Amino acid sequence: MEETDGVYSFVYYNSLMPSIQTGNEMNYPMILGSMAISLIGVTTGVVILKRKNKKNN
Repeated sequence: MEETDGVYSFVYYNSLMPSIQTGNEMNYPMILGSMAISLIGVTTGVVILKRKNKKNN
């Protein structure tokens, strides 16, 4: 930083900034696996509820 007659100035150097990773790295096998487990859980729940209602009627 330099001062000349009460005015401060900076000297900037033109340099290349580092590259930043901005992409999205999704784990597709894990997403598909959790979707499959959720689907199995929901299907099992529906089947159990239908069987329970069938016994009560």
